[in-house]
Amino acid sequence: MFRGDWQGAPADGFGWLADVVVNATRNWATTALLWNLALDAAGGPHRGGCVGCHGVLTIAGRPGTDLRAIDRSLEYDLLGLAARAAPRGAVRIGAQVSSSAVSAVAFSRPDGNRSVLVHNRTGGEVAVTVDDGGGAFTVALAPHALSAFRWRG
Repeated sequence: MFRGDWQGAPADGFGWLADVVVNATRNWATTALLWNLALDAAGGPHRGGCVGCHGVLTIAGRPGTDLRAIDRSLEYDLLGLAARAAPRGAVRIGAQVSSSAVSAVAFSRPDGNRSVLVHNRTGGEVAVTVDDGGGAFTVALAPHALSAFRWRG
């Protein structure tokens, strides 16, 4: 999947990206790939396809200069949060959602803990209760928030 300038302000694409990552994983996807991983500030190199797309990372500078300046996009943060919720070796487990205001996916982690990635799809605060049968907790999710929670499984 890709996201570009054609989608407007970064916040406009965040909900779409969060839903893609959460819902793809709920439907047994094992990977969420964003294209392109790294581009320069002009969106290059460009070999056709998406015009106006940007990278998960933007490499600032010109060849022969300090290329260590890297701008991280909201996609970078989203993928980082998802990776913390579902580290290598995590297994997707069931997650039931009782409202269309929220999307969620849960994991059993290799460290013995459990985690859940929850997206508030609305413009208002939403109370979410996580109950794994052995214990429960309730959190308030800010409007449009994507959050990850981990607990002992």
